[in-house]
Amino acid sequence: MLIYGICYYYKTNTGQNIINHIKCFNNIKKDNDIFCLNIMIDSFDKKLYIEIENKFGELLQLNGILNYKILVDFNSGGTVLGLYNTFNYFKNNSENDYIAFFEEDFYSFNDNWLNHSINILNNNDYIYIGEHTTEDIVKKNNYLYLKEKNVYDMDKSNCWKISFSNILHNHKCELDNNKLCWTDGGYYFSSIGNFNKIYEKIGIFHKGNSEKKYDHEIDGIILGEVGFPSQIKKFFNFTGLLRNKYFIHK
Repeated sequence: MLIYGICYYYKTNTGQNIINHIKCFNNIKKDNDIFCLNIMIDSFDKKLYIEIENKFGELLQLNGILNYKILVDFNSGGTVLGLYNTFNYFKNNSENDYIAFFEEDFYSFNDNWLNHSINILNNNDYIYIGEHTTEDIVKKNNYLYLKEKNVYDMDKSNCWKISFSNILHNHKCELDNNKLCWTDGGYYFSSIGNFNKIYEKIGIFHKGNSEKKYDHEIDGIILGEVGFPSQIKKFFNFTGLLRNKYFIHK
Protein backbone atom coordinates (compact mmCIF):
# COMPACT_ATOMS: atom_id res chain seq x y z
CA MET A 1 0.00 0.00 0.00
CA LEU A 2 1.08 3.55 -0.73
CA ILE A 3 0.44 6.50 1.58
CA TYR A 4 0.71 9.59 -0.63
CA GLY A 5 1.21 12.63 1.59
CA ILE A 6 1.62 16.35 1.10
CA CYS A 7 2.39 19.18 3.49
CA TYR A 8 0.02 22.10 2.94
CA TYR A 9 0.34 25.55 4.56
CA TYR A 10 -3.20 26.83 5.14
CA LYS A 11 -2.49 30.56 5.40
CA THR A 12 -0.99 31.48 2.04
CA ASN A 13 -1.86 28.78 -0.47
CA THR A 14 -4.82 27.88 -2.61
CA GLY A 15 -6.41 24.52 -3.17
CA GLN A 16 -4.85 24.27 -6.64
CA ASN A 17 -1.71 22.63 -5.22
CA ILE A 18 -3.91 19.94 -3.70
CA ILE A 19 -5.72 19.44 -7.03
CA ASN A 20 -2.35 19.03 -8.76
CA HIS A 21 -1.40 16.31 -6.30
CA ILE A 22 -4.74 14.58 -6.64
CA LYS A 23 -4.09 14.29 -10.38
CA CYS A 24 -0.65 12.80 -9.72
CA PHE A 25 -2.04 10.42 -7.11
CA ASN A 26 -4.80 9.23 -9.44
CA ASN A 27 -2.20 8.42 -12.10
CA ILE A 28 -0.42 5.86 -9.91
CA LYS A 29 -2.85 4.77 -7.17
CA LYS A 30 -4.09 1.26 -6.53
CA ASP A 31 -7.25 0.24 -4.68
CA ASN A 32 -5.98 0.47 -1.10
CA ASP A 33 -3.71 3.50 -1.45
CA ILE A 34 -4.35 6.49 0.82
CA PHE A 35 -4.13 10.22 0.17
CA CYS A 36 -2.85 11.95 3.33
CA LEU A 37 -3.18 15.72 3.59
CA ASN A 38 -1.05 17.39 6.29
CA ILE A 39 -2.34 20.92 6.92
CA MET A 40 -0.15 23.35 8.85
CA ILE A 41 -1.85 26.37 10.43
CA ASP A 42 -0.69 29.25 12.62
CA SER A 43 -3.06 28.46 15.46
CA PHE A 44 -3.60 26.10 18.39
CA ASP A 45 -7.41 26.45 18.14
CA LYS A 46 -8.70 22.87 18.10
CA LYS A 47 -12.14 24.04 16.96
CA LEU A 48 -10.49 25.57 13.90
CA TYR A 49 -8.66 22.29 13.30
CA ILE A 50 -12.00 20.48 13.04
CA GLU A 51 -13.44 23.13 10.72
CA ILE A 52 -10.41 22.90 8.42
CA GLU A 53 -10.50 19.12 8.42
CA ASN A 54 -14.16 19.15 7.39
CA LYS A 55 -13.56 21.80 4.71
CA PHE A 56 -10.72 19.92 3.06
CA GLY A 57 -12.46 16.58 3.46
CA GLU A 58 -15.21 18.00 1.24
CA LEU A 59 -12.61 19.19 -1.28
CA LEU A 60 -11.03 15.74 -1.50
CA GLN A 61 -14.39 14.00 -1.87
CA LEU A 62 -15.51 16.44 -4.58
CA ASN A 63 -12.37 15.47 -6.49
CA GLY A 64 -12.96 11.74 -6.17
CA ILE A 65 -10.66 11.00 -3.22
CA LEU A 66 -12.57 8.78 -0.81
CA ASN A 67 -9.72 6.94 0.91
CA TYR A 68 -7.93 9.74 2.73
CA LYS A 69 -6.62 11.03 6.05
CA ILE A 70 -6.34 14.69 7.04
CA LEU A 71 -3.90 15.69 9.76
CA VAL A 72 -3.98 19.28 11.09
CA ASP A 73 -1.11 20.65 13.18
CA PHE A 74 0.41 23.90 14.41
CA ASN A 75 2.89 25.21 11.87
CA SER A 76 6.16 24.68 13.73
CA GLY A 77 8.17 22.38 11.47
CA GLY A 78 7.03 22.46 7.86
CA THR A 79 7.58 19.56 5.48
CA VAL A 80 9.75 17.39 7.73
CA LEU A 81 7.28 17.73 10.60
CA GLY A 82 4.50 16.80 8.17
CA LEU A 83 6.49 13.74 7.13
CA TYR A 84 6.91 12.77 10.78
CA ASN A 85 3.19 13.28 11.49
CA THR A 86 2.30 11.04 8.56
CA PHE A 87 4.75 8.33 9.64
CA ASN A 88 3.60 8.59 13.26
CA TYR A 89 -0.05 8.11 12.28
CA PHE A 90 0.66 5.09 10.05
CA LYS A 91 3.65 3.63 11.91
CA ASN A 92 1.78 0.47 12.91
CA ASN A 93 0.90 -0.36 9.31
CA SER A 94 2.70 -3.16 7.51
CA GLU A 95 6.43 -2.45 7.42
CA ASN A 96 6.24 -3.01 3.66
CA ASP A 97 3.78 -0.16 3.08
CA TYR A 98 5.31 2.95 1.53
CA ILE A 99 5.13 6.66 2.29
CA ALA A 100 5.73 9.17 -0.50
CA PHE A 101 5.75 12.68 0.93
CA PHE A 102 5.83 15.97 -0.98
CA GLU A 103 6.00 19.69 -0.48
CA GLU A 104 2.66 21.10 -1.60
CA ASP A 105 4.09 22.93 -4.65
CA PHE A 106 6.28 20.01 -5.72
CA TYR A 107 4.72 17.29 -7.82
CA SER A 108 5.49 14.79 -10.56
CA PHE A 109 5.22 14.98 -14.33
CA ASN A 110 6.75 11.52 -14.86
CA ASP A 111 4.70 8.66 -13.39
CA ASN A 112 7.78 6.43 -13.22
CA TRP A 113 8.84 8.17 -10.00
CA LEU A 114 7.06 5.55 -7.88
CA ASN A 115 8.34 2.38 -9.53
CA HIS A 116 11.84 3.80 -9.79
CA SER A 117 11.81 4.81 -6.10
CA ILE A 118 10.65 1.33 -5.06
CA ASN A 119 13.27 -0.40 -7.23
CA ILE A 120 16.12 1.76 -6.01
CA LEU A 121 15.06 1.45 -2.36
CA ASN A 122 14.68 -2.33 -2.44
CA ASN A 123 17.80 -3.13 -4.44
CA ASN A 124 20.34 -0.97 -2.64
CA ASP A 125 21.55 -0.09 0.82
CA TYR A 126 19.46 3.09 1.14
CA ILE A 127 17.11 4.01 3.96
CA TYR A 128 15.15 6.58 1.93
CA ILE A 129 14.89 8.13 -1.53
CA GLY A 130 14.76 11.91 -1.89
CA GLU A 131 15.23 14.25 -4.82
CA HIS A 132 18.06 16.47 -5.96
CA THR A 133 18.88 19.19 -8.44
CA THR A 134 22.59 18.55 -8.86
CA GLU A 135 24.04 16.91 -11.95
CA ASP A 136 26.68 15.29 -9.73
CA ILE A 137 25.28 11.80 -10.19
CA VAL A 138 26.32 8.28 -11.01
CA LYS A 139 24.49 5.74 -13.13
CA LYS A 140 23.96 2.18 -11.95
CA ASN A 141 21.54 -0.47 -13.21
CA ASN A 142 19.87 2.12 -15.48
CA TYR A 143 18.99 4.40 -12.57
CA LEU A 144 20.52 7.72 -11.55
CA TYR A 145 21.94 7.96 -8.05
CA LEU A 146 22.85 11.00 -6.04
CA LYS A 147 26.38 11.51 -4.83
CA GLU A 148 25.47 12.75 -1.37
CA LYS A 149 26.00 16.43 -0.74
CA ASN A 150 28.77 16.92 1.79
CA VAL A 151 29.26 20.41 3.21
CA TYR A 152 31.62 20.85 6.13
CA ASP A 153 31.59 24.63 6.55
CA MET A 154 28.24 25.68 5.14
CA ASP A 155 27.74 28.35 7.83
CA LYS A 156 30.75 30.21 6.42
CA SER A 157 29.02 30.69 3.06
CA ASN A 158 28.14 34.25 2.12
CA CYS A 159 24.58 33.05 1.57
CA TRP A 160 24.04 32.40 5.28
CA LYS A 161 24.23 34.79 8.22
CA ILE A 162 23.50 32.09 10.79
CA SER A 163 25.44 29.09 11.99
CA PHE A 164 24.18 25.66 10.97
CA SER A 165 26.45 23.88 13.44
CA ASN A 166 25.40 25.92 16.48
CA ILE A 167 21.68 25.62 15.76
CA LEU A 168 21.87 21.88 15.10
CA HIS A 169 23.90 21.37 18.30
CA ASN A 170 21.47 23.46 20.37
CA HIS A 171 18.57 21.34 19.13
CA LYS A 172 20.39 18.09 19.93
CA CYS A 173 20.77 17.05 16.30
CA GLU A 174 23.52 14.46 16.45
CA LEU A 175 25.68 14.44 13.31
CA ASP A 176 28.49 12.30 11.98
CA ASN A 177 31.62 14.39 12.70
CA ASN A 178 29.57 17.56 12.13
CA LYS A 179 29.12 16.55 8.48
CA LEU A 180 26.07 17.81 6.62
CA CYS A 181 24.66 15.43 3.99
CA TRP A 182 21.24 15.84 2.44
CA THR A 183 18.90 15.60 -0.53
CA ASP A 184 16.80 18.58 -1.61
CA GLY A 185 13.54 18.88 0.27
CA GLY A 186 10.66 18.40 -2.16
CA TYR A 187 10.21 14.63 -1.85
CA TYR A 188 10.83 11.86 0.71
CA PHE A 189 10.10 8.20 0.03
CA SER A 190 10.57 5.04 2.05
CA SER A 191 8.80 2.13 3.72
CA ILE A 192 7.09 2.15 7.10
CA GLY A 193 9.76 -0.32 8.25
CA ASN A 194 12.56 2.03 7.25
CA PHE A 195 10.93 5.08 8.81
CA ASN A 196 10.60 3.09 12.04
CA LYS A 197 14.35 2.36 11.87
CA ILE A 198 15.03 6.07 11.42
CA TYR A 199 12.79 6.92 14.38
CA GLU A 200 14.56 4.37 16.57
CA LYS A 201 17.87 6.14 15.87
CA ILE A 202 16.99 9.85 15.85
CA GLY A 203 13.53 10.16 17.44
CA ILE A 204 11.12 12.81 16.15
CA PHE A 205 12.30 13.90 12.72
CA HIS A 206 12.09 17.67 13.28
CA LYS A 207 13.87 18.94 16.39
CA GLY A 208 12.38 22.44 16.49
CA ASN A 209 10.22 23.97 19.20
CA SER A 210 6.68 22.64 18.72
CA GLU A 211 5.28 25.75 20.44
CA LYS A 212 7.03 28.23 18.14
CA LYS A 213 5.90 29.29 14.67
CA TYR A 214 7.89 27.94 11.72
CA ASP A 215 10.92 29.93 10.57
CA HIS A 216 11.96 29.21 6.98
CA GLU A 217 15.74 29.27 7.52
CA ILE A 218 15.88 27.54 10.90
CA ASP A 219 12.93 25.12 10.77
CA GLY A 220 12.62 24.67 7.03
CA ILE A 221 16.27 24.40 6.02
CA ILE A 222 18.63 23.94 8.95
CA LEU A 223 16.49 21.59 11.08
CA GLY A 224 14.43 20.25 8.17
CA GLU A 225 15.87 19.89 4.69
CA VAL A 226 19.48 19.69 5.94
CA GLY A 227 19.20 18.65 9.57
CA PHE A 228 16.90 15.65 9.15
CA PRO A 229 18.97 13.84 6.49
CA SER A 230 22.21 14.83 8.20
CA GLN A 231 21.07 13.04 11.35
CA ILE A 232 20.09 10.01 9.29
CA LYS A 233 23.51 9.94 7.64
CA LYS A 234 25.10 9.07 10.97
CA PHE A 235 23.42 5.65 10.73
CA PHE A 236 22.17 5.06 7.17
CA ASN A 237 22.74 5.87 3.50
CA PHE A 238 20.25 7.57 1.20
CA THR A 239 20.01 8.83 -2.37
CA GLY A 240 17.70 10.87 -4.59
CA LEU A 241 15.91 10.98 -7.91
CA LEU A 242 17.06 13.71 -10.27
CA ARG A 243 14.44 16.44 -10.02
CA ASN A 244 14.28 17.45 -13.67
CA LYS A 245 13.61 13.84 -14.73
CA TYR A 246 10.53 13.41 -12.53
CA PHE A 247 9.28 16.52 -10.76
CA ILE A 248 8.11 20.11 -11.11
CA HIS A 249 8.67 22.69 -8.37
CA LYS A 250 6.27 25.64 -8.59
